[in-house]
Amino acid sequence: MSCPFANSNVTQLQSYLAASAISQEEPAAQTYAFDGDANIDSAATTVVSFGETMVSEPVVMDPATAAAADQHKVVYYSDYLRVPELLDLVHPESRTRVRPGLDPAGGPVEAHDEHLFIVVHQAHELWFKQALHDLRSAIDIIGAPTTSAAGLTLATRRINRCRGIMDLCITKLNILKSMDPLEFLEFRDLLMPASGFQSAQFRILENLTGLNPLDRLDYQRESYLHYFSDDDRKRIIQSEQDLNLFQALNKWLERCPALGPDGDQAASQTDTLWNSYEQSVHSMLTQQRKTILDDKKISDEHREHLLTSLKASEDYFKMLIDADEYASVSARSDATGLPATPIYTMTHRALKAAVLVKMFYPRVDQLSAPHQLLNAIVELDMSITRWRFSHSQMVQMMIGSRPGTGGSSGYQYLRSTLNERYATFKDLVRIPTFMLTPDWAPSNVASVAGLTNFAGWA
Repeated sequence: MSCPFANSNVTQLQSYLAASAISQEEPAAQTYAFDGDANIDSAATTVVSFGETMVSEPVVMDPATAAAADQHKVVYYSDYLRVPELLDLVHPESRTRVRPGLDPAGGPVEAHDEHLFIVVHQAHELWFKQALHDLRSAIDIIGAPTTSAAGLTLATRRINRCRGIMDLCITKLNILKSMDPLEFLEFRDLLMPASGFQSAQFRILENLTGLNPLDRLDYQRESYLHYFSDDDRKRIIQSEQDLNLFQALNKWLERCPALGPDGDQAASQTDTLWNSYEQSVHSMLTQQRKTILDDKKISDEHREHLLTSLKASEDYFKMLIDADEYASVSARSDATGLPATPIYTMTHRALKAAVLVKMFYPRVDQLSAPHQLLNAIVELDMSITRWRFSHSQMVQMMIGSRPGTGGSSGYQYLRSTLNERYATFKDLVRIPTFMLTPDWAPSNVASVAGLTNFAGWA
């Protein structure tokens, strides 16, 4: 069968294709090949098969036609995932650079385990990208002026995914441990002065979780920003300025209705859950002191020890209840000479709200979602710390006490990042300090159980 418009123009050809697609009267096979990025300025190739006759002409499509064609394109696994490009990203330095004393006179010989080293680090960067994608979404949800209960659940799921990603990265470090130190030394010198410290995405992840730049240790007596390219430095600085998870959580907790409508002063005048909590704390501490003083069976020395311990508990609760005391305790100086690290970094009102959530979630259904969110955030923070620890242990196994390729002290520097300065949500971890035993917990939870959108705190 011959093509009825072998010599006709493109417009007629397109009209025929459209008509035949609708009527389906033409039994001949039809194949359409479109450029996925086609627009009014680009040409696609339209191929029409009628028996043995083929017509192939460039077609300039309007945006609507191009969009319609794109809806019917065939997606192939390798193309969708860009597998050829992805697999072509592994380029060992030892493949092209001569290593004195290791390579024969004929030229460089690739170090076998450099391939593993590159793949593990590239996989880290891909997972960091996904973690940042989910973390930014969670921050947007929690940091919004109002938050629905459904939104809160979604944010919790995405933070849990971030935690899962960090746990997965720990297993990748374990795979890297399968490389022997001698095998690493075959190519390690070729990496200088690059360093894992220069992972911009991990630094952004730290910033977006809420790590205070003032809490960072200097890297070789310089700001950590000194060791990045101009483009990476701009991205990292921007992440310091963006709303982070710690800030978003503070703002969200401060809206907790159980504290009263207008802050601490209103809470003292309103029948709130917090007001009941304060009264229970006072009654508990008073009774505990009376019990110690009235007990005739203990020695004076033991009594003094018990009273000292009780005084410590009283100070903690006083700090939680009294805003001025909280500010005073949180402003302590750091004996190491480093920038001061407050004992508590959350706002006073936010910490009080977190205590109520953790204390009363089993008895107030509306507190279940907030409780799960706080747990997810603590788990993420701990997972990042676990990754730092695993990374430091892996480095020690590979290079011992050698300096890092970037010039740092290597393992010693990594180990120094495991202290509390790098734990962003340590306030949440300390909340059990303020929890009451069931026999002292307030019973009037009904005062908050009926609040509308309590989990969202709109």
